[in-house]
Amino acid sequence: MLMGRAVKPKDEADRLYAYWSSSCDREAWQMLGIKRSTYTMWRWLRQLPPKRKQGDNDRIRQERADRRAQRLEAYHRWPDDAAAAAALGVSVGAFRRWRQRQGLPHKPQSKAP
Repeated sequence: MLMGRAVKPKDEADRLYAYWSSSCDREAWQMLGIKRSTYTMWRWLRQLPPKRKQGDNDRIRQERADRRAQRLEAYHRWPDDAAAAAALGVSVGAFRRWRQRQGLPHKPQSKAP
């Protein structure tokens, strides 16, 4: 049984048409002019699998690898987490959590003489 608000029959037909005629979810919800979360919940309640463009997974995997390489380079280049985080444009906490998840040791801050 479907939960949530009832969808008008015309809207239901439009969403089904968008789902089957589009190549990915983004294309479908943009075609309909509705929020991503609205479309995703509608699709999920009907147990329809998500649709992704061919190559999206490869692109995402490559972006993650590039981001990891950038952070690793910053870790080795800069003396502490704060400097590395500033160079990458992320918060110190985000960089620290990434470093800890990678199992990299903490670099003690160098103290001014």
